[in-house]
Amino acid sequence: MPHTGPSVVERYGLVALLKGRFEHVGFGMMLGADGRPFRTRDGGTVTLAALLNEAEERILPIVVEKWPKSSEAEQREIASKVGIGAVKYADMCQNLTTDYKFEWDKLLAADGNTGPYLQYTLVRIRSVLRQFETQTGAPFVASSEPLTLDAPEEKALALELLKFHDALERVGETLRPHFLCEYLYGLSRKYNPFYAACPILKAEGDSLRTRLTLCATTARTLEIGLSCLNLPMLEKM
Repeated sequence: MPHTGPSVVERYGLVALLKGRFEHVGFGMMLGADGRPFRTRDGGTVTLAALLNEAEERILPIVVEKWPKSSEAEQREIASKVGIGAVKYADMCQNLTTDYKFEWDKLLAADGNTGPYLQYTLVRIRSVLRQFETQTGAPFVASSEPLTLDAPEEKALALELLKFHDALERVGETLRPHFLCEYLYGLSRKYNPFYAACPILKAEGDSLRTRLTLCATTARTLEIGLSCLNLPMLEKM
């Protein structure tokens, strides 16, 4: 039956305070690897707190192995942010109206369309920018001068950056966050080949300025995108 009663904002008198469009967005069901509704081993409903705790525990050994000299608190903070990002992204990167299978190995993977892949791409870019600041004593500041795009990887990344506005508009029009996820994943897939093929800090002149500008712009785009999705960002992972 259609809902005919007052909405939550109407019930609590928040209509005047919360200006904007209010629209119900339907969503599908989370399934287990067997294709059945996602449940605990005992058959109960999985709570979000339990899901996030398990994600952290699965990530923690990898963090400890990579950062053995970090404090336990720092290791757990990294694991928590990666785990939360992985679970949130796995939910939002799907078309909301469809059912999807929840698979730990897939959503925690460092490669592919996952939260950790996007988080690591941003960590990689931030590391490059920190190294530049360490070497020069000042942070990189992009100028308004035209870029020199010689390598195909530079051109591909620059063209992908130009699509960000359209991606945000599409999400706003459709109320489907997976379109933003698809864009950020595609941007990361353009940045990483650029990073591998185009030496950044060893470049000089216009090439150095162009590549650092592409790095800074990609970082800022990922930061805005991840913030829109409410995914944690890290300095190292």
